[in-house]
Amino acid sequence: MSIRQGLRGITVVEVLVVLFICLVLASFLFPVFAKPREKARNTTCLSQVRQMATACQMFNQDSGAHYPGKNWVNDINVYLGNSQKIFWCDQDTSGEDDSAVSYGYSGLLLGANGSGVAEAQIKNPPEVGVICDATPSKTYPTGGIVGGGALLAVEDYAVLPAARHSNGTCVGYADGHAKYIPDGINVKDTANGVTRAFYMAPALGLVDNGAGGVAAFPSPVSHNATPLVFDGDYCVSPIILAAGEVWKQIAGAKYSAKGFLGAYCPDKKPRKHYLRGRADNRPGGPNSIPVARDCLVFIVAKNTKIPVAVLGNIVHGNYVTTPANLHTIFVSNAGYAGNQYQAYDYDQYSGNRAYASAPNVLNGTPGKGCLTVKDDLDMVDKVANDPLAIGYCSSAMADPEHVTILGIAIGNTTYYYPNMSSKFPTIFPDLPTWPFTRTLYVDAGGKATGADSISQVMLKGAGFEAIKSGPLFQASYFVP
Repeated sequence: MSIRQGLRGITVVEVLVVLFICLVLASFLFPVFAKPREKARNTTCLSQVRQMATACQMFNQDSGAHYPGKNWVNDINVYLGNSQKIFWCDQDTSGEDDSAVSYGYSGLLLGANGSGVAEAQIKNPPEVGVICDATPSKTYPTGGIVGGGALLAVEDYAVLPAARHSNGTCVGYADGHAKYIPDGINVKDTANGVTRAFYMAPALGLVDNGAGGVAAFPSPVSHNATPLVFDGDYCVSPIILAAGEVWKQIAGAKYSAKGFLGAYCPDKKPRKHYLRGRADNRPGGPNSIPVARDCLVFIVAKNTKIPVAVLGNIVHGNYVTTPANLHTIFVSNAGYAGNQYQAYDYDQYSGNRAYASAPNVLNGTPGKGCLTVKDDLDMVDKVANDPLAIGYCSSAMADPEHVTILGIAIGNTTYYYPNMSSKFPTIFPDLPTWPFTRTLYVDAGGKATGADSISQVMLKGAGFEAIKSGPLFQASYFVP
């Protein structure tokens, strides 16, 4: 047999087998090579976000201690070398090319006229979001606004945070630093990092800007241009302050928050035109308006050392207590027993205290051993810094970065509130199951009837619709 006779060609089947093997190997190898490329893109995007956050700081320093306004891209461009490409993320699928602006600026940092807020209004810059991945993209140099438009016509500006980097988001903060938040976006989860940075800042006291909680509202309605005074429970204050910004914009009138005492107004002084927020769940008169709902929650420090024997059980790494245990801590033992723990309480005018004292919660007035706080923010601060402390507050103010919200066991049912743990499903703001849910009211005083009444203009008409569409109700409160 000749050599030629011993040779044969490769069959089609053999070629297909080789191709199949190559495809299988490629399916394993492509992700291996893709991950470094994706990580490099993420790193590039995070660097761009950090540069933009730093540029916002530089603008602040050169502009009378004010942050950029609605035209934020133009405001900070000069600090970025007028580089158009830095505003584009190459993982932005909503933009056609690098002429897009892939990022959004926080609407909580805008004033009523679209200018940036004063530096002093940002109470905790390391926790307040300024820039983040956002969609849909805007065409350069128009930049998008995240989380409300501060009384602007936001249709041309509105964008939402985007989790475009392996279900994560790059976020730049008011102090100039940036970080990658890997846990996606869920505005119903108060423990979500993006939600906290761009939606919860007013309720948590991180930003003092009533206008930042308001989106666009329709054409002006009739009004009574009379100065307005606020007071009432602190947990309703972000809503009231947002209403005040609407009032000022509609009426051109001034308003005063001097009536805010952190609790229900003890001085009982009559006011011709006022808004008073209440959290005691008791409907008032004809001008008592339900504006939102929240929950009363019981909190301990994240590093709590309260013994299980005193507080309750630990289930899945979280404390679960009972109304009976809470009653023992706050009422039966006068708030303090055996140097084991310290209970914190509100003053006698607080709606929080009134609701907690109701039969369905503590079933009695907290004891004399409790230490008194002035408002929800003070409560969270004191409890967070005392591992032997326990307190209660509005869910809108229960900062999951600093305190743990206790689970509640009633009968055969255990109720979990979203806090630090991702093990439990989010039940807020769709909250029919939490046992201590309540309605927040605003009492409106002054001209009581007609189109010019405060309640009609601010809390039953276009003004309140504008407030509801802003960031406050995205995460911190839910509407009845």
